[in-house]
Amino acid sequence: MKGVCRLCKKQIPGEAGVCPFCKAELGAADKKSTIEELIAALPDTDPRADITPLENTDADGRASNTEGMRYLKGLDGCEVDHTNAARWFLRSAELGYAAGMSNLASCYMKGRGVRLNYKNALYWYKKAYE
Repeated sequence: MKGVCRLCKKQIPGEAGVCPFCKAELGAADKKSTIEELIAALPDTDPRADITPLENTDADGRASNTEGMRYLKGLDGCEVDHTNAARWFLRSAELGYAAGMSNLASCYMKGRGVRLNYKNALYWYKKAYE
């Protein structure tokens, strides 16, 4: 029976357990969909969960992201404060700044300043990509 490798998309002769072209195990390409299925099975949460919004500021998306980085890394005399970093990244993300969205996703992915939440991380990474 012939098949198609899901990784390299080439015809696989017979019932090989490994693609002769890219050496991927059959089914190895399914890991991405498996991870997405696992994340989809997690309970829905608000993508802004665990973050107290900032009061109104005049900062734009880029400036808010920069402020978040100051708190994340302890730059320019700021003490490291992951909670405030996440708050500034949220502000930046809400203003449509892709780097702020990506940094906020990283906070959720690593549990910095917020509870570890892969579903929210995926949400913000996808928003940043769009």
